[in-house]
Formats: sequence, structure tokens, C-alpha cells
Amino acid sequence: MQNETAGEPPKKPSLWQLVKTTLCAAVGVQTDANREVDFSQSSPLPYIVMGVLFTIIFLGTLITIAKLAIG
Repeated sequence: MQNETAGEPPKKPSLWQLVKTTLCAAVGVQTDANREVDFSQSSPLPYIVMGVLFTIIFLGTLITIAKLAIG
């Protein structure tokens, strides 16, 4: 399942990979290959941080749109 060579630590995900994974998770689509890469990472912390940041930005955007629509 993992494409790592024996004894080699997994690479840290790039910022672009984190953004892409977060947006795919928000929409609910993800390829099996990308999912396997995401779950092969050594730490879930970067994905958790990116998810929290995305949620804050998303909610801020919704609140701003609602305030602009109300007047």
C-alpha cells in the first residue's frame, strides 16, 4: 500500500498538496491515489491545521456575505 522504500521516512506534504487535499475534502471528492499519499504521511497535524484554517476562512466568508446581503 505504501510506496516508500524500506527505512526511508515519508516526505512532508507540500503547501500545494495540503491545499488541494483540503479543498477536495471540502467538496467530497478525492482519488484513491491521493488518499493513499495523504494517509501515508507520518503526522496528521498539517492536515488538521489546514482544515481548521479552511473552516475559519470559510465561515468568515459566509458571515461577510450574509452581512453584505442584509445591508
